[in-house]
Amino acid sequence: MNAIEFKNVRFFYEESESVVSGAKTEDAFCIKGVDFCVQEGEFVAVLGHNGSGKSTLARLTNGLLTPTEGEVLVSGLSTKDKKNLFEIRKNVGIVFQNPDNQTVATIVEDDVAFGPENVGIEREEIEKRISFALGAVGMEEYRNATTTRLSGGQKQRIAIASVLALKPKIMIFDESTAMLDPKGRKEVIDVVNKLNKEEGITVLLITHFPEEAMLADRAVVMKEGLIVKEGTPSEVLSCEEELNECFLTLPKPFKVCKELRSLGVLVDDTLSEKEIAKKIAEKGISSFQEEKYEEKAENTEENGRIYCENLQYTYNAKSPFETHALNGVSLEIKSGEFFGILGHTGSGKSTFVQHLNGLIKLPTAQKKYKKRRKKQPFEEMKLFVSGYDLSD
Repeated sequence: MNAIEFKNVRFFYEESESVVSGAKTEDAFCIKGVDFCVQEGEFVAVLGHNGSGKSTLARLTNGLLTPTEGEVLVSGLSTKDKKNLFEIRKNVGIVFQNPDNQTVATIVEDDVAFGPENVGIEREEIEKRISFALGAVGMEEYRNATTTRLSGGQKQRIAIASVLALKPKIMIFDESTAMLDPKGRKEVIDVVNKLNKEEGITVLLITHFPEEAMLADRAVVMKEGLIVKEGTPSEVLSCEEELNECFLTLPKPFKVCKELRSLGVLVDDTLSEKEIAKKIAEKGISSFQEEKYEEKAENTEENGRIYCENLQYTYNAKSPFETHALNGVSLEIKSGEFFGILGHTGSGKSTFVQHLNGLIKLPTAQKKYKKRRKKQPFEEMKLFVSGYDLSD
C-alpha cells in the first residue's frame, strides 16, 4: 500500500509576483505536476538545490500546504479534506530545518512530551517515550534544561526527539541535520535508519547531503518543481554531469573512488572508508606525490591580528542553568591568516567568535563595572582585535 501518493500535484504560493499580477504562468508554480509515491516502510531521499521544491513537497505531505491542483493522499486520506488533517498529522511527523519553528515549551522534557500529550497517550507511556527519544538523539542529560539556552544543534536534536516521541507511521526530515556537526548528523541518521529498518516507519528524507541519500532505498532528484531523476541511490548519484546540471555534487567517497580508478585502483563506489583503504592496500601503493607550497611571507601588521589570553565565559552565571562555554582560551591569529575553528555542537565556537566584535563583552568592558573600583573580581583576560583592546 502507498503511504504517500502525489497525483499530478501543482502548487503555487499566493504571494508570487506573477500570481498577484494576475498572470498565473507556469513559472508561478513551485511544484509543477508531480506524480510521486512512497510505499509503506520505504526510506526515500529527496535531493535538490535551494528552491527546487523539496520543502514544499514535505509540507504538502502532512497538510501544512494544500495542492493548487491535483491531490495528495496519505495512507489513503486526502489532505484536501480538513476532516482528515488531524489523523494525517498524528501519523506524519515532520522535523524542520530551523528548530525554533517547532519548539513549544521552555523545558526540554515538556517539549518532547507535548506531542504525545496532545494525542492522548497515557502518562506512563509518555515517560517511556521521552526517555527513548532523548536517548536516541544523545540528549538525556539535558532533560531538565531550558530550551532557549541550548545551542542551535542541541535545539535541533530536541526537535527530532519531539517527533520521535510520537512514533508516527511516517517521518519527514526537512534538512533537519543541517545544523548538526558531522558526528551528530551521523548519530541522527543512524537513528532514522534504525527506525525505518526495525520499526517499519516510512521515512522521507529531504537533504542536500548525498552521503545521507545513499542510505535510502530510493532517491529522487528535484529541479525547478519537477522530479527529474529517480532510482536507487547508486543509480541517481553515479553520473556527475547530471548531478552538476541539478546543482548537486557526487558524495565525497564516490569522488575518491573515481579518482582511484583513474589511477588504476579498481574500487567500486562505496561510502565505506575501510573498503577504500583495503583496495589501496591490495594495490600496494606505498608513496604519494607531495605537493609543495610556497610559504607566505609573515604579515606582522596589527590590522586583522587576533590575540586572546585566558578567555572565559559562563552563560547564566550563579543560576541553576550555569554553563561554562569558554574555559581559558588562549590563541593568536596572525594578520592575513585563514584560520579554521572546529568543534562539536556546544563546544564554544560561536561564543568565541561573538567576543571578537563585542557581541559578547569581557567583564571589564561592560558598562556596569567601573574602573574606579579597587577590587577586581575577575581573572585577567586579554583580547586584542586589529590592535584594539577589547578588555577596555
